[in-house]
Amino acid sequence: MNEQTTTLPARRWLLDLGASALLLLSAVLGFWPTFGSARLLPAVLGGLVLGLGIAALAAWRRWGTLSVAGLVIAAYFLFGAAFALPHTAIAGVVPTIETFRQLGLGVVTSWKQLLTTVAPVAASDGHLLVPFLLTLVAAALTGSFALRLSRPAWALVPAAAALVLVIAMGVPEPAWPVVQGLVFGVVAIVWLAVRQRWAPQNAAVSVGEVDPRRAAQMRLRRLISGATVLAVACGLGVAASSVAAPEGPRQIFRDVIIPPFDIREYASPLQSFRKYVRDHADDALFTVRGLPEGARVRIGVMDEYNGIVYNVTDGGQGTSSAFAPLRGSMSAEAEGIPVTLQIEVDEYSAVWLPGAGSASEIVFEGSAPRSCAAPRTTTRRPAPRSRPRASRAAIATRCRR
Repeated sequence: MNEQTTTLPARRWLLDLGASALLLLSAVLGFWPTFGSARLLPAVLGGLVLGLGIAALAAWRRWGTLSVAGLVIAAYFLFGAAFALPHTAIAGVVPTIETFRQLGLGVVTSWKQLLTTVAPVAASDGHLLVPFLLTLVAAALTGSFALRLSRPAWALVPAAAALVLVIAMGVPEPAWPVVQGLVFGVVAIVWLAVRQRWAPQNAAVSVGEVDPRRAAQMRLRRLISGATVLAVACGLGVAASSVAAPEGPRQIFRDVIIPPFDIREYASPLQSFRKYVRDHADDALFTVRGLPEGARVRIGVMDEYNGIVYNVTDGGQGTSSAFAPLRGSMSAEAEGIPVTLQIEVDEYSAVWLPGAGSASEIVFEGSAPRSCAAPRTTTRRPAPRSRPRASRAAIATRCRR
């Protein structure tokens, strides 16, 4: 693991940096289902270019570990606004005080925030800090190890660690597991083989000087043999993944940190409705302003009937019993008339938040609770886990006539 002191040829720079980029791209693109859009790419590509650029500059100038760490920290704070927090920067590029505050806190808190938010997460909530920081650090380490260590296999350690973290911090449904595994494995094997072929001890004696024709045949034979081995390995890997695919979703950090929401812990909205009709027939429960003509206010959705009682569908993610924390872009694909409802609570005291249509943003006025949940139904109406202490709430929603 000694650091190389000789001047590297241009082909080594291209090989090591290119292999490092492919390894890390195959790893961090596993975040795609977590974000669900191309908003992920600027953070990933920006962190990759910055990290590999720092590694190349430090290797060229022969700077030490502290210099590399200082450059990584400086790049994080200088370019974090453009690649991870553009909504807090001036013109999406120039950082502000709020940008630096979120960058400083994000080193510690962004990981927890990503894991406690239901995917797909919104980039406007600051979650791009995680892929940006992870790619930046992993690229700096992978590029430095590849360029500066005599044993290039050490560069696979930070790249593999990034792959494991992306999987653990992702969602149960993987992005492209077979493609990720094949690209990572093939790039690693080919890169290490070429590095071994270019090693100084292997170039001490040139077979071409003795018999050029025999040397060409040997090189062609090795190339064909290597390509055959890779093709067979790829074929076996694809076949094995299709035959031995896991039956259930993979276990990730998100499953441990966020316990499943049990809707049956709360009284049914239909039961509450009977109480309101009986005990509060003449009382104002809440007042709604901004409701379009013909639209209805809904408190709870009960979409299952077994012939005896009404209930909510208990089918996991995507059904009315699956709840999600409040976040940005909750209803990105919703259609209808965009309106903002002003709801003033009077005698209403249930856990179910009134709403109409597909809510995209909720703002509580006063000392409102920040821990709320939204049912994953066609209306996606939020419901707080506890009664809001605020007297008013503003809900941005889309209503269908």
